[in-house]
Amino acid sequence: MNGRVRREGGSRILAAISVATLVACAVVVWKMTPESRVHTSLMLKKQPMQLLRGVYMLGSLTPSVAYVVDTSDGLILIDSGLETDCTALLQQVKYLELDPTRIKKVLLTHAHGDHVLGAMYLARLTKAQVYAGKGDVDVLRVGGPREALFSTYDMPDVDTHPTEIDVPLVGGETINLGDTRIEVIATPGHTPGSLCFQLKRDNQVILFTGDTISTITGDLGTYGAYLPPRFRSNASDYLASLKTLRDTVTPNILLPGHPQIGLAPTESTEDNPLGNMTPQEEEGISAEITENQWHKMLDKGISEMQLLTRRFATDGRDFLNSRPLRILGGLFYLGEFSGTAIYVVRDRDRWIVVDPPAGAGFLEFLQEQMGQLDETVPGISAVILTSCAPEVSGGVLQLVQKYKPLVFVAKAGIPILRETLPKDTRIVDAETFNDGDDWPFRTIPVSGLGVAPAAYLLTQEDKRILISGRIPTKLDSRNRMQEFLRDVRASRGGAIGFQNSIDLLAPIQPDIWLPTHPVNGQNANLYDNQWQKVLDRNRNAVQGKNRN
Repeated sequence: MNGRVRREGGSRILAAISVATLVACAVVVWKMTPESRVHTSLMLKKQPMQLLRGVYMLGSLTPSVAYVVDTSDGLILIDSGLETDCTALLQQVKYLELDPTRIKKVLLTHAHGDHVLGAMYLARLTKAQVYAGKGDVDVLRVGGPREALFSTYDMPDVDTHPTEIDVPLVGGETINLGDTRIEVIATPGHTPGSLCFQLKRDNQVILFTGDTISTITGDLGTYGAYLPPRFRSNASDYLASLKTLRDTVTPNILLPGHPQIGLAPTESTEDNPLGNMTPQEEEGISAEITENQWHKMLDKGISEMQLLTRRFATDGRDFLNSRPLRILGGLFYLGEFSGTAIYVVRDRDRWIVVDPPAGAGFLEFLQEQMGQLDETVPGISAVILTSCAPEVSGGVLQLVQKYKPLVFVAKAGIPILRETLPKDTRIVDAETFNDGDDWPFRTIPVSGLGVAPAAYLLTQEDKRILISGRIPTKLDSRNRMQEFLRDVRASRGGAIGFQNSIDLLAPIQPDIWLPTHPVNGQNANLYDNQWQKVLDRNRNAVQGKNRN
């Protein structure tokens, strides 16, 4: 009996050991086997994952993603991320149990840094060929300029470098590797060399769109079409590309450059309580798309670009990008002098200069820039100041000494000017001067940012024009937001005065906005609810500061 008990006890021990061993082995296998190798999923998340047979997403890159296509003769990588040493990209490739040395081709969707800066390292590491759109090859081979690689994004800590392109693409080519064929579709607009890549596998049409269609939700990379030419987007090209996609392609699977919703280019994380993650990103977003969804997102983009091209044709491309520009018949932008935008208004035979900054050669600059517009300024009748800060008022003395104009300034600025200008200078309180004096503008008293600030409203050719200093400010980056809040905090009147000024400006609804410091060469023309968005962002920024 005791022997039987011992035998039964031994059997139970062996059984327990066997079970424990199996559990331990299962844990090891579970830990060593990536989730993406256990099953495939078309719910795109911020992680490396297998999407379909031989198709993978490297979803933990920032801010974009890259894709891998496994073929019988090696790997094709679509886009290469922001990191120049590809650390995160290579980790994710290995996590998916793929061999990085099998990368044979790197296909770049467009020349922005978050999609291309890893390509040079990968080419040296694996001897892979690098493909890119012909319209982007010059920028890639030079490695700049920075606005071509980063658009309006602030990435001061990211270094650039040249990337040699082995195969320029113009669209219509077929890229073959082993059992895989990828068709190239030229889609210029986001950049001149933007491309989409189409793969057919297992009765699925898979389209890699880069930033031509940048998210699963159908957000397009059209923000660049609203920017000056130096950022290399083009509304007319974008329109044609979207029409091409609608007429020729109907994908089942959409794989864009930024699948998650994320933040828009002009937004700041201060506006997003979740930081860089939205609820949709945490849950994942399906890459499957119906024909109706595809056509809907393209039709939306086509309508947007049709409207923008019509507006450009009607109103002109009035970009405040340092090039002299006649905005209206009697309204001129002369570029920047000493970091300040220079505007000139002609009212009948009178010439008005806005915010003349300090610096030798300003008068010569004024005449030279006006000459480029086939205009000569015989004299200056008035100067209007949006601030008495030296950077925008330091040139008043030159104009007073030569032309003896009236100088319009907010009441708080009069004592400041009296200390620096000749005693006989005619200084006018801009807040109370008599409109009956027949000057073409009226003053809007503002406060909360700057030295004796003021804004001016005038009308030409049925357009309402607002000339302002730093109230409001276009806030399109974290750095600009931080600088803005610091200056409001230090300014007389501070947050309360600034918010009151925003309330005064809200009902104006200008057609043209001329700030002292344009941001990214912004368009002077305002459409739809753009003005309200600018004011809301300013108001929310200041209110956020008050809550901290």
